[in-house]
Amino acid sequence: MDKTGKIVFLCKRNIVRSYFAEIIFSDLYPDFEFESAGVISPDSKIDLAWRSNLLANLGFKDPARNPKSFESIKHDLVEGDIIILLDSDLTGMLSSFITLNPKIKVLGAVNRLPDWAFTFDPFNMNSSDIKLAVARVIFTVHNLLWDRLNLPVSKSSTVFWESNKNFLHEIDAYCKREVSNGNSVVVLKPIPLSYISSSISHVRLFDISDVQIPASASPVIWIPRFEHPFMDQLLLSKTWITIFRQTTALSTFKVIAGGLMHDGKYLYYPLLAGLITHKFEVRARLSETLEVAKQ
Repeated sequence: MDKTGKIVFLCKRNIVRSYFAEIIFSDLYPDFEFESAGVISPDSKIDLAWRSNLLANLGFKDPARNPKSFESIKHDLVEGDIIILLDSDLTGMLSSFITLNPKIKVLGAVNRLPDWAFTFDPFNMNSSDIKLAVARVIFTVHNLLWDRLNLPVSKSSTVFWESNKNFLHEIDAYCKREVSNGNSVVVLKPIPLSYISSSISHVRLFDISDVQIPASASPVIWIPRFEHPFMDQLLLSKTWITIFRQTTALSTFKVIAGGLMHDGKYLYYPLLAGLITHKFEVRARLSETLEVAKQ
């Protein structure tokens, strides 16, 4: 697909979701033009200094600009531009603009992705909620823009479980079955080998920061030797992502992101892991796949 036309991320205030999306995707895909804005004007005195620390923890530099309004940029949008709606309320709020500008493509996650991937407004929430909201934005945007960004489609998929408890209880049987079906498995965070005792003969340890997974004539289970101290930055590194995708494109891999929830709370890390492949699966029990996306 051609790379003409800019991609505009839109949320309510341009403080978290659209702002972070613009910064992160501009870094990951420099051949594309990204912009962001909000439909509500926030208090001009609001403290936004915290964004720099959070972005630095993810491996990005904060340009420290003030929130931008959609009103200030909408007249510059032209045919071929794309608007990504990062809030379910925005479709109604922009109904007049959408009707009057049919040649500007508007994309949203509603009816395309499961509920756990929908972005939510983290305004005035704590840092863990903000990180979850950002991770959902990254996951959602990747799925909406995969073709537009010319990203590779392979036979590999990212696998989630409903909870960490289900994940640890079922990972051994899951790995054993996938290997018997001819699929290699990549676990992105180290797990105790006792959890995959019946599959232990297929386990190979590797350094996840090296990215390159050695070729294997038969299906194997790759598990990191240790937990990377800056895993967030690793999963959002364009170099690491590119090499990892190239490696897993050579044969069928199941990329294990782990459980989506722990103690009733959603986790942000699995969503970051979910940006690696185009396909994803969510498992409730070993015998049941809740959702399978083959986009």
